[in-house]
Amino acid sequence: LFVGDACHTAWGWENDVAWDDCGASLPLEDVIGLDLAMPTEHDVQIFFIGIGDADLDVGRILTQATGADLRGVTEDDLAQVLEEVSKYF
Repeated sequence: LFVGDACHTAWGWENDVAWDDCGASLPLEDVIGLDLAMPTEHDVQIFFIGIGDADLDVGRILTQATGADLRGVTEDDLAQVLEEVSKYF
């Protein structure tokens, strides 16, 4: 996760504030997912469906870090989205 010019890792967040490896805080919406923290043998696919009070920044950061496609939909389109992604499970 890229969080600034000198610091490149966000170690977590609380109350919509991320903390980087230099100890600085920044708004969660400014965190960009560039890569996963650990190498993987196989590609990682993210399927994130935020319902209710879901933190959409979590889905955004994970999809950015894995190169997945992030798509926002309305509640009316939820059934169609679930049908589309169900073929992967």
